[in-house]
Amino acid sequence: MIQATFPVLIKEMEKQDIMKPVLTTYVNVSKTLTDANAEHVQKLMKTEGAGIYGLGWVGTTDLTTESFVNFYKYIPEVGATEADMNAFAMTGGSRAACSARGWNARAKTSRGPTSWTPWNPPPS
Repeated sequence: MIQATFPVLIKEMEKQDIMKPVLTTYVNVSKTLTDANAEHVQKLMKTEGAGIYGLGWVGTTDLTTESFVNFYKYIPEVGATEADMNAFAMTGGSRAACSARGWNARAKTSRGPTSWTPWNPPPS
């Protein structure tokens, strides 16, 4: 489900008393979205055998990893609030950290300056 339709579907499931597990993307299980739809997700979340499950590649079982420590240390410095500290933001933070490591490694082994040219060549 995409973000725009997720609240609509959850509300319809509740109206029709369809209490089944919901599998969705990580953006739909963020604190912001669940808080905005709390009235409708409570019944689904409290029904045995139902629930909302989000897919994502950000592991949240170990909050002591370097990625988590850095995320929680630096994300408020860019103006993020507690509601912004969700899987969607963590995924972006992980991607940025990965990109930075790649750029640094390339800079150490490259004979020329690092640039976007290999990924965005000028028109011929």
